[in-house]
Amino acid sequence: MSHEKHQVLETPIDNYVLPSPPRGQAELLVADGASTAVGVASTAAVARAFGERLEVKAQCMGGFLTELRDRLERLDAAIAEDSRAQLKGAVRELGHVVDWCDAVRAELADEGAMARSGREPIDLGQFCEQLATRLQATTEPISVRTVGTVTVWCERGALAHLLERALAVVWARTGGVGLRCLGVAAPDGTPQLRVWSRGEPTGDVDAELVDALRNVATKVGARILPDELGPGGAGLLLAFGA
Repeated sequence: MSHEKHQVLETPIDNYVLPSPPRGQAELLVADGASTAVGVASTAAVARAFGERLEVKAQCMGGFLTELRDRLERLDAAIAEDSRAQLKGAVRELGHVVDWCDAVRAELADEGAMARSGREPIDLGQFCEQLATRLQATTEPISVRTVGTVTVWCERGALAHLLERALAVVWARTGGVGLRCLGVAAPDGTPQLRVWSRGEPTGDVDAELVDALRNVATKVGARILPDELGPGGAGLLLAFGA
């Protein structure tokens, strides 16, 4: 499986998914196999990933609190000597440090809530590689391209289901012909997964396949957008998060 740079389109279009190209009329039906979770992680592995994130945020919080203590000490020493304006400036600086601490607290609260709901931080590129290994056949490979490490918060089984549905839709668009591809990137910090087939678009996709993809995307919290080839191509973009 290759690892190459790949740029994805950022313009959102709500509820987009593979409209019919002007030249194709035949309706294609593709069987949808049972979805199973990919690369099921052990409890220890999930705990380790979450613990690593908590450790980084705790270190940030510790740095902010050290800065806060230092500034309080300087303020205490300056009370008898500095002017009112200087003291007010020092207080404002302390307020900024408190804001930084509060931002870390908010991130910890958000991630704790996601973990409690059954979601976990998943390396999207690694997850796609595991899924491709499971789904591909010798004569029907799946290419995975990643740009850096991209993390998404999802329930593992639902994410596998989403990717399987997306691959089924784009392959149906090209009549089950062409190299299937997964491209992972995070332009502007927004995790995105491009799913496409290198085959030639040949016609409509069965409405049930499309509806199934939309339903699972809603469950996962992903938006379906046009990829860089636009509505007439054989690809789509899954954007995660707000």
